[in-house]
Amino acid sequence: MNKQTKLNASSIVNKAFHVDFKGYAPLEVDSFLDEIVADYQSMEAALLQYEETNQQLRLSNQKYQ
Repeated sequence: MNKQTKLNASSIVNKAFHVDFKGYAPLEVDSFLDEIVADYQSMEAALLQYEETNQQLRLSNQKYQ
């Protein structure tokens, strides 16, 4: 995985926010975070597949060199 990213789906799900008097609507925030988590999970799955394909292509390329 990309070691440059600071967040992953798990860190987003487990993030806790402090409640303030004039804070945001918790349900809205939770809904938005759910969308972000879904995007991160899709991105992580795609990245893993790209890395596997890249590795396969590198091995295949080595056979022809």
